[in-house]
Amino acid sequence: MKAAYLLLLLPLCGCNSESLETSNFGSSYFKNDYQLINATNHEVAFHISNADWDGKERDPSNPKYHYKTLLPGHPAETIRHEVNAEERISVYGAVPNQTLSAKAALKVKRDVRYHFLAWQGDGPFNVSVFAQERRDVNSEFSLRLFAADGVNVRVGEQRFALARGELKGRYQLQNCAGTIEVNDIPVDVCDGSLGRSYLLVIDKQGRKGLYLEQ
Repeated sequence: MKAAYLLLLLPLCGCNSESLETSNFGSSYFKNDYQLINATNHEVAFHISNADWDGKERDPSNPKYHYKTLLPGHPAETIRHEVNAEERISVYGAVPNQTLSAKAALKVKRDVRYHFLAWQGDGPFNVSVFAQERRDVNSEFSLRLFAADGVNVRVGEQRFALARGELKGRYQLQNCAGTIEVNDIPVDVCDGSLGRSYLLVIDKQGRKGLYLEQ
């Protein structure tokens, strides 16, 4: 059925099956925003590819699927990617001129904004993709925590451990300093704004980055 549908579309646009993915042909296609985050100490290239029309994964490391390359410490950047009827994507992150790379695959949902996070901590290079979550609270900092290392955390009066790669929260804070500690290291989020939602990436050294959730 998909093959027949594709044959009908080709004469209309004069393009091949690959370039169909950059044209919108109705409800089978939709676009999502991905916030690219480099929370490593390396330059990272970000790639996204769609599954093919038979549902098979395309190699996301192919240069034609490259979107952006971000330096360490660079602010997050948002890109928009259109998914085809399979709704499955593969993401790939790589450190140029090194052997560090990682990929992941997932089925995306319509009208969802995603984080595409490159992270490492004290272990292997990794990439993770997960939905953004905006839960703004007036006059408070609203935080989720992502741990790039196994760490011990204090948020207010709460104390807990996070495993490497664990996402936890949400926490509502009235004070931007002195409220969070990671391995007994104070974490400052005062560059954030009251009433906004954030993803806080941490490792064993403390804060790695603070990123707005939209």
